[in-house]
Amino acid sequence: MFDYQHGRRCGLRALQERFPALRPVPLAELERKHDEQLKADYPRLLDGSLSVEESRLRRIRSLCQLYRLALDEREALQASHLYESHYQANRRPVPGALSLLKHLRGKVATAIVTNGHSVRQREKIAVCELEPLVDAVVISEEVGIVKPDSRIFMEALRRLQRVASEALFIGDSWESDILGAHSCG
Repeated sequence: MFDYQHGRRCGLRALQERFPALRPVPLAELERKHDEQLKADYPRLLDGSLSVEESRLRRIRSLCQLYRLALDEREALQASHLYESHYQANRRPVPGALSLLKHLRGKVATAIVTNGHSVRQREKIAVCELEPLVDAVVISEEVGIVKPDSRIFMEALRRLQRVASEALFIGDSWESDILGAHSCG
């Protein structure tokens, strides 16, 4: 429901504008490299052994180093803040998400099941104006279960008072979302 790609692209474009060494790199390549680092850090983000800020700083430093852009600590921190400010300013729902949820409202029960830190996830949901359009929000930090564990999907079903055979799950991660939801039926 949340258009992470759009915010990320805006943050990466800001880095390209700030650092000439990144300008010739295709945005799709920067996204791919950024995503690789995020995936590598994600388990540590979820278990709390790495903060969101530390992870972002690691991703920005790693990305810059790949393209022979050496940043000292101050420059890396500034680059991280630049990326984050553009990412935050460009948060939005996936195109069509609001109209779909409005259409479904009152016809079927809907829930958001998401991994991450509660404050950050709830903020995204609020910015995107999704909460009034869903019947339940299940956040991994709040329930102590992380996707793809089937129990987080079962918790959503419990809150919706539904069984798995009555549910359809839509997600953007094959492993965390699709396989996780499939594992509980």
